[in-house]
Amino acid sequence: MNAPPDLPNATRRRLRAIHDRLAKRFGPLDPPRAADPLDELVLTVLSQHTSDLNAERAFGDLRAGFPTWDDVVDAPTTAVADAIRSGGLANTKAPRIGPKTAAVVLSFALGRDALPVDTHVHRTTRRLGIVPPTASAERADRLLHDLVPEGLRTPMHVGLIRLGREICKAPVPRCRACPLRDLCPTAPRYLTSARKRSNPA
Repeated sequence: MNAPPDLPNATRRRLRAIHDRLAKRFGPLDPPRAADPLDELVLTVLSQHTSDLNAERAFGDLRAGFPTWDDVVDAPTTAVADAIRSGGLANTKAPRIGPKTAAVVLSFALGRDALPVDTHVHRTTRRLGIVPPTASAERADRLLHDLVPEGLRTPMHVGLIRLGREICKAPVPRCRACPLRDLCPTAPRYLTSARKRSNPA
């Protein structure tokens, strides 16, 4: 797929360059774990809008209260919500199974080539100009599926997650430490702002 006219940075050549630099910086871009698909699905739902630590705690509490998934199915929704409360948004997470959740299960649990769009991937791809700055996560998911070559989707997800967690942070990225700063259309703005803060008039 060619880059859309309004997104000159969204080319497959640039995406391959981004992938190669992320791999050079972070090492092998393998998925973090291989899990039972249903475990991965539930953990992904629990991880939305919270830290990994809170999600894992909520998952542990859920499995402690309901040792089998059949127990979860048979339990009242309020009891399940109580069990996962430590993960936050307990009353809204059950119905939140969307493209990101399906992609995580495909990629991490089933070994399929998919690029889940979580908050880090969403933020970094917008800053890199791969998707429009106003693109929703759902639109970013569709665009990235078409743009990123097959075979690179899961490694790109892993690399962009690392980039987003360690360097391209919200609200202010650490552009000086970024291996992609010369490929990033927003880096000059952040670098200029950093210089102004360190050298006030």
